[in-house]
Amino acid sequence: MKNILIITADVNNYIQGNYYGDWVDVFMKNDNVTINDLSSDINNVERYDLIILSHSFIDLLAKKMKFYNKPLLNRIDVLRDIEYKNILSNKNIEIIANAKSIKIFFSKNDYKSFPYKKMIIDRLSPDMVITHTKKAVDFFERCGARNVIWLPFSISRNRFNQRKDKKYDLGFRANSNRRYNESIRDIMYKKLIKIESTYLFDLHICEEGECFLKGEKYIDWLSECRIIANSVSANGTVGPKFFEGIACNTISIAPKNYYEGLLVADVHYISVSNDFHDLKYKIDLYLNNKEYRNNIIREANQLLDQHTIERQYGHIMSCIN
Repeated sequence: MKNILIITADVNNYIQGNYYGDWVDVFMKNDNVTINDLSSDINNVERYDLIILSHSFIDLLAKKMKFYNKPLLNRIDVLRDIEYKNILSNKNIEIIANAKSIKIFFSKNDYKSFPYKKMIIDRLSPDMVITHTKKAVDFFERCGARNVIWLPFSISRNRFNQRKDKKYDLGFRANSNRRYNESIRDIMYKKLIKIESTYLFDLHICEEGECFLKGEKYIDWLSECRIIANSVSANGTVGPKFFEGIACNTISIAPKNYYEGLLVADVHYISVSNDFHDLKYKIDLYLNNKEYRNNIIREANQLLDQHTIERQYGHIMSCIN
Protein backbone atom coordinates (compact mmCIF):
# COMPACT_ATOMS: atom_id res chain seq x y z
CA MET A 1 0.00 0.00 0.00
CA LYS A 2 1.50 3.35 -1.06
CA ASN A 3 -1.23 5.95 -0.54
CA ILE A 4 -3.03 5.90 2.79
CA LEU A 5 -5.65 8.28 4.18
CA ILE A 6 -6.01 8.20 7.98
CA ILE A 7 -9.09 9.78 9.50
CA THR A 8 -8.06 10.63 13.05
CA ALA A 9 -8.18 13.25 15.75
CA ASP A 10 -5.01 14.49 17.44
CA VAL A 11 -4.71 11.48 19.75
CA ASN A 12 -1.77 13.02 21.60
CA ASN A 13 -4.36 14.98 23.58
CA TYR A 14 -6.22 11.88 24.78
CA ILE A 15 -6.13 11.38 28.56
CA GLN A 16 -5.82 7.63 28.08
CA GLY A 17 -5.07 5.31 25.22
CA ASN A 18 -1.40 5.26 24.18
CA TYR A 19 -2.42 2.55 21.69
CA TYR A 20 -4.33 5.13 19.65
CA GLY A 21 -1.09 6.96 18.99
CA ASP A 22 0.80 3.71 18.40
CA TRP A 23 -1.67 2.66 15.70
CA VAL A 24 -1.42 6.01 13.92
CA ASP A 25 2.38 5.79 14.16
CA VAL A 26 2.56 2.28 12.67
CA PHE A 27 0.58 3.35 9.62
CA MET A 28 2.58 6.58 9.36
CA LYS A 29 5.69 4.51 8.62
CA ASN A 30 4.33 4.01 5.11
CA ASP A 31 5.04 6.34 2.22
CA ASN A 32 2.47 8.95 1.20
CA VAL A 33 0.23 9.13 4.26
CA THR A 34 -2.38 11.86 4.57
CA ILE A 35 -4.06 12.79 7.88
CA ASN A 36 -7.56 14.27 7.98
CA ASP A 37 -9.66 15.04 11.06
CA LEU A 38 -12.85 15.77 9.06
CA SER A 39 -12.41 19.51 9.55
CA SER A 40 -11.27 19.92 5.93
CA ASP A 41 -12.46 18.45 2.65
CA ILE A 42 -11.14 15.10 1.46
CA ASN A 43 -9.77 15.68 -2.03
CA ASN A 44 -8.85 13.23 -4.79
CA VAL A 45 -10.03 10.23 -2.77
CA GLU A 46 -9.46 8.00 -5.80
CA ARG A 47 -5.70 8.21 -5.27
CA TYR A 48 -5.84 6.38 -1.89
CA ASP A 49 -5.30 2.64 -1.80
CA LEU A 50 -6.32 2.41 1.85
CA ILE A 51 -8.55 4.50 4.13
CA ILE A 52 -8.10 4.04 7.88
CA LEU A 53 -11.05 5.05 10.04
CA SER A 54 -9.01 5.22 13.24
CA HIS A 55 -10.16 4.63 16.82
CA SER A 56 -10.96 8.34 17.13
CA PHE A 57 -13.21 8.33 14.05
CA ILE A 58 -16.32 7.64 16.13
CA ASP A 59 -15.28 10.46 18.50
CA LEU A 60 -14.93 12.89 15.59
CA LEU A 61 -18.50 12.08 14.55
CA ALA A 62 -19.89 12.21 18.10
CA LYS A 63 -18.37 15.62 18.78
CA LYS A 64 -20.34 17.05 15.89
CA MET A 65 -23.55 16.14 17.70
CA LYS A 66 -25.51 18.79 19.56
CA PHE A 67 -26.36 16.25 22.23
CA TYR A 68 -22.85 14.87 22.68
CA ASN A 69 -22.23 14.12 26.39
CA LYS A 70 -25.78 15.13 27.34
CA PRO A 71 -28.00 13.03 29.65
CA LEU A 72 -29.29 9.94 27.88
CA LEU A 73 -33.02 10.62 28.17
CA ASN A 74 -35.30 8.70 25.82
CA ARG A 75 -36.45 11.77 23.93
CA ILE A 76 -32.85 12.90 23.47
CA ASP A 77 -31.82 9.43 22.29
CA VAL A 78 -34.26 9.78 19.41
CA LEU A 79 -32.82 13.17 18.51
CA ARG A 80 -29.28 11.79 18.82
CA ASP A 81 -30.11 8.99 16.37
CA ILE A 82 -31.56 11.43 13.84
CA GLU A 83 -28.62 13.80 14.23
CA TYR A 84 -26.09 10.99 13.88
CA LYS A 85 -27.72 9.89 10.63
CA ASN A 86 -27.49 13.48 9.38
CA ILE A 87 -23.79 13.64 10.29
CA LEU A 88 -23.23 10.42 8.34
CA SER A 89 -24.69 12.18 5.32
CA ASN A 90 -22.19 15.04 5.15
CA LYS A 91 -19.82 15.58 2.24
CA ASN A 92 -16.69 13.90 3.61
CA ILE A 93 -18.61 10.85 4.81
CA GLU A 94 -20.24 10.55 1.40
CA ILE A 95 -16.82 10.67 -0.23
CA ILE A 96 -15.55 7.90 2.05
CA ALA A 97 -18.66 5.81 1.51
CA ASN A 98 -18.30 5.98 -2.28
CA ALA A 99 -14.53 5.50 -2.35
CA LYS A 100 -13.25 2.34 -4.03
CA SER A 101 -10.32 2.22 -1.60
CA ILE A 102 -10.02 -0.56 0.96
CA LYS A 103 -11.53 0.76 4.22
CA ILE A 104 -10.63 -0.39 7.73
CA PHE A 105 -12.72 0.72 10.70
CA PHE A 106 -11.04 0.58 14.13
CA SER A 107 -13.81 0.51 16.71
CA LYS A 108 -13.31 1.51 20.34
CA ASN A 109 -15.06 1.21 23.69
CA ASP A 110 -17.03 -1.79 22.48
CA TYR A 111 -19.26 -1.94 25.50
CA LYS A 112 -21.42 1.04 24.45
CA SER A 113 -22.63 3.17 21.50
CA PHE A 114 -23.51 0.08 19.47
CA PRO A 115 -26.40 1.73 17.55
CA TYR A 116 -24.01 4.35 16.20
CA LYS A 117 -21.42 1.75 15.27
CA LYS A 118 -24.09 -0.11 13.32
CA MET A 119 -24.89 3.12 11.49
CA ILE A 120 -21.22 3.44 10.55
CA ILE A 121 -21.13 -0.14 9.27
CA ASP A 122 -24.32 0.38 7.23
CA ARG A 123 -23.20 3.71 5.80
CA LEU A 124 -19.54 3.06 5.01
CA SER A 125 -19.39 -0.73 4.43
CA PRO A 126 -15.79 -1.11 5.66
CA ASP A 127 -13.81 -4.02 4.25
CA MET A 128 -12.49 -4.83 7.72
CA VAL A 129 -13.58 -4.03 11.27
CA ILE A 130 -11.08 -4.19 14.13
CA THR A 131 -12.32 -4.56 17.71
CA HIS A 132 -10.31 -4.87 20.93
CA THR A 133 -13.23 -6.66 22.61
CA LYS A 134 -13.70 -10.32 21.79
CA LYS A 135 -17.38 -10.35 22.74
CA ALA A 136 -18.07 -7.54 20.25
CA VAL A 137 -17.11 -9.70 17.26
CA ASP A 138 -20.55 -11.30 17.27
CA PHE A 139 -22.27 -7.89 17.32
CA PHE A 140 -20.36 -6.61 14.31
CA GLU A 141 -20.94 -9.83 12.39
CA ARG A 142 -24.68 -9.61 13.09
CA CYS A 143 -24.52 -6.05 11.73
CA GLY A 144 -23.32 -7.49 8.44
CA ALA A 145 -19.75 -6.27 8.85
CA ARG A 146 -17.19 -8.02 6.67
CA ASN A 147 -13.97 -9.51 7.98
CA VAL A 148 -14.31 -8.70 11.69
CA ILE A 149 -11.02 -9.22 13.55
CA TRP A 150 -10.41 -9.23 17.30
CA LEU A 151 -7.03 -7.74 18.15
CA PRO A 152 -6.45 -7.37 21.89
CA PHE A 153 -5.19 -4.09 23.25
CA SER A 154 -1.42 -4.00 22.90
CA ILE A 155 1.64 -1.81 22.78
CA SER A 156 4.61 -0.89 20.66
CA ARG A 157 7.88 -1.89 22.29
CA ASN A 158 9.33 1.22 20.63
CA ARG A 159 7.32 3.21 23.16
CA PHE A 160 6.93 0.96 26.20
CA ASN A 161 9.91 -0.40 28.09
CA GLN A 162 11.31 -0.29 31.60
CA ARG A 163 13.12 3.01 31.88
CA LYS A 164 13.13 3.55 35.66
CA ASP A 165 14.26 1.49 38.63
CA LYS A 166 11.53 -0.13 40.70
CA LYS A 167 10.29 2.20 43.43
CA TYR A 168 6.81 1.04 44.46
CA ASP A 169 5.76 -2.44 45.53
CA LEU A 170 2.40 -1.84 43.87
CA GLY A 171 0.69 0.90 41.91
CA PHE A 172 -2.95 1.52 41.10
CA ARG A 173 -4.35 4.21 38.79
CA ALA A 174 -7.73 3.54 37.26
CA ASN A 175 -11.23 4.81 36.67
CA SER A 176 -13.76 3.23 38.98
CA ASN A 177 -15.96 2.40 35.96
CA ARG A 178 -18.40 0.85 38.45
CA ARG A 179 -21.28 1.04 35.98
CA TYR A 180 -19.65 -1.65 33.85
CA ASN A 181 -17.53 -3.80 36.20
CA GLU A 182 -19.70 -4.46 39.29
CA SER A 183 -17.52 -2.07 41.33
CA ILE A 184 -14.65 -4.58 41.36
CA ARG A 185 -12.07 -1.78 41.14
CA ASP A 186 -13.62 0.10 44.08
CA ILE A 187 -13.52 -3.07 46.15
CA MET A 188 -9.91 -3.82 45.22
CA TYR A 189 -8.85 -0.25 45.99
CA LYS A 190 -10.41 -0.43 49.47
CA LYS A 191 -8.72 -3.78 50.15
CA LEU A 192 -5.36 -2.33 49.13
CA ILE A 193 -5.84 0.71 51.36
CA LYS A 194 -6.23 -1.61 54.36
CA ILE A 195 -2.82 -3.24 53.86
CA GLU A 196 -0.80 -0.35 52.40
CA SER A 197 1.03 0.39 55.66
CA THR A 198 2.96 -2.88 55.15
CA TYR A 199 4.27 -1.88 51.72
CA LEU A 200 5.19 1.06 49.53
CA PHE A 201 2.04 1.58 47.46
CA ASP A 202 0.98 4.37 45.09
CA LEU A 203 -2.82 4.22 44.91
CA HIS A 204 -5.21 6.44 42.95
CA ILE A 205 -8.80 5.88 41.83
CA CYS A 206 -10.84 8.36 39.81
CA GLU A 207 -14.03 8.78 37.77
CA GLU A 208 -13.04 10.53 34.54
CA GLY A 209 -9.32 9.92 34.16
CA GLU A 210 -8.32 12.79 36.47
CA CYS A 211 -5.74 10.57 38.22
CA PHE A 212 -4.20 9.31 34.97
CA LEU A 213 -0.69 10.07 33.80
CA LYS A 214 0.02 10.66 30.12
CA GLY A 215 2.83 9.85 27.75
CA GLU A 216 6.33 9.53 29.18
CA LYS A 217 5.19 10.20 32.76
CA TYR A 218 2.84 7.22 32.56
CA ILE A 219 5.54 4.89 31.23
CA ASP A 220 7.97 6.10 33.91
CA TRP A 221 5.38 5.40 36.61
CA LEU A 222 4.64 1.92 35.25
CA SER A 223 8.36 1.19 35.21
CA GLU A 224 8.66 2.19 38.88
CA CYS A 225 5.99 -0.30 40.01
CA ARG A 226 6.77 -3.94 40.69
CA ILE A 227 3.07 -4.81 40.52
CA ILE A 228 0.02 -2.97 39.20
CA ALA A 229 -3.48 -3.64 40.47
CA ASN A 230 -5.76 -4.44 37.56
CA SER A 231 -9.06 -6.07 36.62
CA VAL A 232 -11.09 -7.17 33.65
CA SER A 233 -12.58 -4.21 31.76
CA ALA A 234 -16.13 -3.69 30.53
CA ASN A 235 -17.63 -6.47 28.40
CA GLY A 236 -14.86 -8.84 29.48
CA THR A 237 -12.14 -6.89 27.70
CA VAL A 238 -8.46 -7.30 28.56
CA GLY A 239 -7.51 -3.67 29.09
CA PRO A 240 -4.30 -2.15 27.70
CA LYS A 241 -2.64 -1.84 31.11
CA PHE A 242 -1.88 -5.59 31.20
CA PHE A 243 0.50 -5.43 28.22
CA GLU A 244 1.67 -1.90 28.99
CA GLY A 245 2.83 -3.14 32.37
CA ILE A 246 4.41 -6.32 31.01
CA ALA A 247 6.55 -4.26 28.60
CA CYS A 248 7.89 -2.43 31.66
CA ASN A 249 8.47 -5.73 33.55
CA THR A 250 5.54 -4.78 35.78
CA ILE A 251 3.03 -7.56 36.32
CA SER A 252 -0.69 -7.13 37.03
CA ILE A 253 -2.40 -8.52 40.09
CA ALA A 254 -6.05 -9.07 39.24
CA PRO A 255 -9.10 -11.16 40.17
CA LYS A 256 -9.11 -14.51 38.41
CA ASN A 257 -11.18 -14.29 35.24
CA TYR A 258 -11.46 -15.64 31.70
CA TYR A 259 -9.69 -12.57 30.21
CA GLU A 260 -10.85 -13.41 26.67
CA GLY A 261 -8.84 -16.63 26.76
CA LEU A 262 -5.70 -14.53 26.42
CA LEU A 263 -4.27 -14.42 29.94
CA VAL A 264 -3.64 -17.47 32.12
CA ALA A 265 -3.78 -17.09 35.90
CA ASP A 266 -0.36 -17.12 37.61
CA VAL A 267 1.30 -17.52 34.22
CA HIS A 268 0.69 -14.06 32.71
CA TYR A 269 -0.69 -12.24 35.78
CA ILE A 270 -0.88 -12.68 39.55
CA SER A 271 -4.34 -14.02 40.25
CA VAL A 272 -6.37 -13.32 43.38
CA SER A 273 -9.80 -14.52 44.41
CA ASN A 274 -12.82 -12.32 43.75
CA ASP A 275 -13.25 -11.66 47.47
CA PHE A 276 -9.55 -10.69 47.75
CA HIS A 277 -8.98 -12.83 50.86
CA ASP A 278 -5.60 -13.90 49.43
CA LEU A 279 -4.52 -10.44 48.26
CA LYS A 280 -1.71 -9.96 50.78
CA TYR A 281 -0.50 -13.54 50.37
CA LYS A 282 -0.22 -13.20 46.57
CA ILE A 283 1.56 -9.84 46.81
CA ASP A 284 4.08 -11.34 49.24
CA LEU A 285 4.51 -14.42 47.04
CA TYR A 286 5.42 -12.29 44.03
CA LEU A 287 7.71 -9.90 45.93
CA ASN A 288 9.57 -12.61 47.87
CA ASN A 289 9.59 -15.67 45.59
CA LYS A 290 12.14 -14.96 42.87
CA GLU A 291 11.35 -18.09 40.84
CA TYR A 292 7.60 -17.36 40.78
CA ARG A 293 8.26 -13.72 39.87
CA ASN A 294 10.75 -14.47 37.09
CA ASN A 295 8.52 -17.16 35.57
CA ILE A 296 5.59 -14.75 35.27
CA ILE A 297 7.75 -11.97 33.82
CA ARG A 298 9.20 -14.37 31.25
CA GLU A 299 5.89 -15.97 30.23
CA ALA A 300 4.11 -12.61 30.11
CA ASN A 301 6.76 -11.08 27.85
CA GLN A 302 6.62 -14.09 25.53
CA LEU A 303 2.86 -13.59 25.22
CA LEU A 304 3.30 -9.88 24.56
CA ASP A 305 5.80 -10.57 21.79
CA GLN A 306 3.05 -12.46 19.96
CA HIS A 307 0.69 -9.49 20.14
CA THR A 308 2.69 -6.28 19.71
CA ILE A 309 1.05 -3.62 17.57
CA GLU A 310 3.72 -4.15 14.93
CA ARG A 311 2.75 -7.84 14.69
CA GLN A 312 -0.94 -6.96 14.65
CA TYR A 313 -0.28 -4.46 11.87
CA GLY A 314 1.50 -7.16 9.88
CA HIS A 315 -1.52 -9.43 10.27
CA ILE A 316 -3.90 -6.73 9.01
CA MET A 317 -1.75 -5.95 6.00
CA SER A 318 -1.42 -9.62 5.11
CA CYS A 319 -5.23 -9.91 5.16
CA ILE A 320 -5.79 -7.04 2.71
CA ASN A 321 -2.89 -7.60 0.31
